[in-house]
Amino acid sequence: MIDDQSADTHWLMLIDTLARTYGKLPSQVLREADSFDLMVLDVANAYHEIQHAKMNKKPIPAKYYNREDLEEKLKRARGEQD
Repeated sequence: MIDDQSADTHWLMLIDTLARTYGKLPSQVLREADSFDLMVLDVANAYHEIQHAKMNKKPIPAKYYNREDLEEKLKRARGEQD
């Protein structure tokens, strides 16, 4: 059974996506890719997911922001005190 919340699954999917994007086998990605390649892919995927949510008028996935931090910034912008 695949645990879609596990870090292992996340990394496997990143490797798979890198391989598909650049026409390589996952083993080639493991041999040749470095942490920069994975970071670029991770940021690009996050960007595309956020843009997709915006275009479909859906909320940005909560994993991309901290709700408490946003609420604090909103209070400061409104001039509200704690």
